[in-house]
Amino acid sequence: MARPSLPYILIQRDRYFYRRRVPQEIEHLFGKWLKRALNTSDRAEAAKRWATVNADVEAMFTEAVTPRVVEPTVVSEIADEQIAWQLQARQVEYAGIPLRGRMVEIGETALARHKPLDPNKFFDFALRAIERRNGWKFTDELDEDLRNRFGYMTESLKNPHFKSEDWRLVNKVLKSAVVENQKIAATATPSYQPVRGKVVTLDSLIEKFTGDRSRQELKVTTRGNHAAAFDVIKDVVGADTDVRRIGRDDLKELREILLWLPLYAKKKPEFGALSYREIAGITKERHEDSLRRLDAAGIDAPTDAQLDEYGVPRFLMRTAVNKYLGNISQLFQWATDENIIAGTPAARLKLPNTAERRRREFTEDELQKLFHRDFPLNSVSWMLLVCLHQGFRPGECAQLDAADLVLSESSAIPCLRIAVEDRNRATDDRLRRGEVADKSVKNAMSRRTIPIHSKLVELGFVEYARARVAAGARKMFNVTKYGEWGYYESARKQLVPLLVDAGVYSPETTLHSFRHTFALALRQVAPEAQQIREAIGGWSVGGSAEINYGSEAFRPEVLKPWLDKVVFSGLFAHPRRD
Repeated sequence: MARPSLPYILIQRDRYFYRRRVPQEIEHLFGKWLKRALNTSDRAEAAKRWATVNADVEAMFTEAVTPRVVEPTVVSEIADEQIAWQLQARQVEYAGIPLRGRMVEIGETALARHKPLDPNKFFDFALRAIERRNGWKFTDELDEDLRNRFGYMTESLKNPHFKSEDWRLVNKVLKSAVVENQKIAATATPSYQPVRGKVVTLDSLIEKFTGDRSRQELKVTTRGNHAAAFDVIKDVVGADTDVRRIGRDDLKELREILLWLPLYAKKKPEFGALSYREIAGITKERHEDSLRRLDAAGIDAPTDAQLDEYGVPRFLMRTAVNKYLGNISQLFQWATDENIIAGTPAARLKLPNTAERRRREFTEDELQKLFHRDFPLNSVSWMLLVCLHQGFRPGECAQLDAADLVLSESSAIPCLRIAVEDRNRATDDRLRRGEVADKSVKNAMSRRTIPIHSKLVELGFVEYARARVAAGARKMFNVTKYGEWGYYESARKQLVPLLVDAGVYSPETTLHSFRHTFALALRQVAPEAQQIREAIGGWSVGGSAEINYGSEAFRPEVLKPWLDKVVFSGLFAHPRRD
């Protein structure tokens, strides 16, 4: 007899999850769907854990929909981002526009249903509704302050005779209100917090997160980035803090500290014994003092040399700050999925993009400076050419095994294989013993087998690789593994000096710029072949099952003609071999 199926079961990558639609009346608390990991790939064990999780969810939903008499919390001040979207939602309701779970087009026949917004009546309606929803009681001073701060909201909808520009605004407001209504947990502390179970400290949460098996195959650089971000949050919030007591204000303070941190803060001797909060305070004072001295000297647009002369600190770039914040958001989202906390306080924590300098591709002149006729070809410098002509990430290239030179089964074309698995050892066995994978990939699309570019064949790379195999070398290049940072750190230390000596190294042109250069060249020769480009470069795509299999969806003989179209002219004719 067939076994009865369990409701709310989801299977992803052979792992069982509990996934359930949230009742509409409490979507604002938990989102549209609730998902919990059962942490097993065994069906019988999943069934046992399902019963416990289902009972917890039933109790949680019952508690959420049961009216409770709670003394309102007196609120004397509130941030714009906590209140603005709620006012937008009330604006839409007051204007008579039906607010549903998704955006609907509003036809002109609905004009008659709309009424002009009276500022006083609107704010009476909106503020009291927000108080009821959140269990708040605004002080009279805050009530008046909110009317002044957000009075502009009523101006555009006072006139009942809407014009085309008014309709665009209404649609924009409605979209915003709907989106924000589905993300209430991002801007307010969830009303439900689990009360059962032991206290989970931030330190133990990080240990659980990093020890989760699904994260063992992450790129070593990703694991290193996680460790750096977690070091900061433990220092700022406290390693022994109960994660259920970490709120959005704590993470906003963390974000502010990150903005004032200098580059390599903890590596500087003067800062080694200080906390990140103390370091940020010192550099902020130095920054303000340096700007005052520049202003006194009459320097309005200082050069980089003048900034250094006057001691203006170099801070983390905004992209780096956002990387820290993104890693911290992953931690809290994982805790939410694992039912450790009810909602993440770290959603939408990243800073908006700015026009700061970003990595770019190398120019033709820069490539010619680097790859001149005397450029040496050896077990280190080959990595630069492989990154340029194959489009590999530096970390992917550095971790290649000599055994990753393979021949296509269908056409005997020499290829390079990007994968986590060591062809000579079982990765799963190492993971069972608690070891970190020797190699890693950024995402599922990164696993790929790519034909070797004809330029590399011409220069003798295949012969070089076969010689490494014959000599019994395990790695393709002369690199050493540096703990959690893997082989990339070894490659970086050896390759960056080559870029510096050629005069092509800068904050915008780094080792990763070879991949940018390849991507631009590939896009120019194959502008419409998106699936081919994604298969060759291992770029992550979402949603389309048709192209979610990396390069395995295309045979090497299909990819090679496209790859060989990428040509970098003017490079060396006869490189020197060491």
